[in-house]
Amino acid sequence: MPNTSRTEELQPGEQVVLFLRPVWYILLGDLIGAALLYLVPAVLCFIFWGTLSSWFAMPLVGPWLVLLVGAYAAIIWLFLFRAFTDYYLNTWLVTSFRIIDADQLGIFKRRVSELHLANVQDVTTEVKGVFQTMLNFGDVLVQTASEEDLFRFENAPRPDHVKEEIMKLVEAEKAKYRVPAPGVPGSPV
Repeated sequence: MPNTSRTEELQPGEQVVLFLRPVWYILLGDLIGAALLYLVPAVLCFIFWGTLSSWFAMPLVGPWLVLLVGAYAAIIWLFLFRAFTDYYLNTWLVTSFRIIDADQLGIFKRRVSELHLANVQDVTTEVKGVFQTMLNFGDVLVQTASEEDLFRFENAPRPDHVKEEIMKLVEAEKAKYRVPAPGVPGSPV
């Protein structure tokens, strides 16, 4: 069984089939951006060290420069913290009865949606570009009968496998409610 902290929300008889997060490599863009944001001021400090050292020695300007540099570093760390929080807390739980989509929409905002498998009409995958194709990740879209209900699993690992698993579960769930036609072997008389 996949490791999840959400098992306390499961209904009796419900089993976790897939526990998904976005692929970890989407964090690389944020890490590279943060590294560049740190690197540019460091290079500028190295180039203009003579001028900056005299500014830091000034009793009025020096403390303000230290405060400014500290605030700049803290903002970059906050940016990285938010990116990691969004990555780690965006989860998709596919169970034998339903799909649970937990979206972290910022540090203090979270949305959890639930979709019963019997309501699923269509499952589509989108793999865009060379990187998604080579690294085998993409989006999985789950459509219900309603026009507005669209579950989008962004940057899901192995999207074709996820689609196949969901479709198997949907067919099994719909088979429970299917009434066989009269005269068909195995149907009630």
